[in-house]
Order: sequence, then structure tokens, then C-alpha cells
Amino acid sequence: MRRAATLCLVLLVASDAAAQQPASPSIAGITLAELEKLALESNPTMRAAQARIDAARGRARQAGAWPNPTIGVSVEEQPFRETEPHGSTGIFAEQTILLGGKLRLGRAAFDRAVDRNQ
Repeated sequence: MRRAATLCLVLLVASDAAAQQPASPSIAGITLAELEKLALESNPTMRAAQARIDAARGRARQAGAWPNPTIGVSVEEQPFRETEPHGSTGIFAEQTILLGGKLRLGRAAFDRAVDRNQ
């Protein structure tokens, strides 16, 4: 099916090229492989399909990655009193740990989506 669709695209590009330019010796020398490559490169549907595949690969990569850690500073302000400190400051770091193979399962689900898009 994919081969038939590619052949149709090649024929469309070839007929479009023939309609735009008169027959010349350089067009007669194009091989089928070159026509197929030209059709694949210039077809907007193929570009859109490749963009969907690339997006699915990105989602799969993100699904298999660890969540970003959270790092911050906390500040508590207290009213000024001569006997107490003026406030307290602290830093914190937080990291979510995924257990039970959730990263692997998430990645596998999105890998199947990549396969479907291809």
C-alpha cells in the first residue's frame, strides 16, 4: 500500500513537472528513484506525517524521563523585636521518585504511538 501511494506521488510530481516545462533532455534522464525522492521531499503530506512522527518520538522520550526536581528558597518574615531574630531562611530540594516501572511503562505506551504514526 505504501509503495502504491509513493508511486502515485511520483506520477503526480512527474505530470506536474511535465505540465510546467516543455520536454527537455534533462527530464528524460531522471530515474525512478530520483522521481520518488523528489516526490517525498516536495509533498506537504509527507512533511506533516514526518512532523507527527517526530512529535510522537519527543513525547515517548519525555514519558521515559525522570520528572524535574524542584529547588527553592523559603523565607519567613517576623516582626522586628530586639530579642528575636528578624526571620528565618531555608532552602529546599524535592524530587519525585517513580516506582513500579512507571517510566518504562509510560515509555512503552508512547513507543507504540510512534509505531502507529510510522
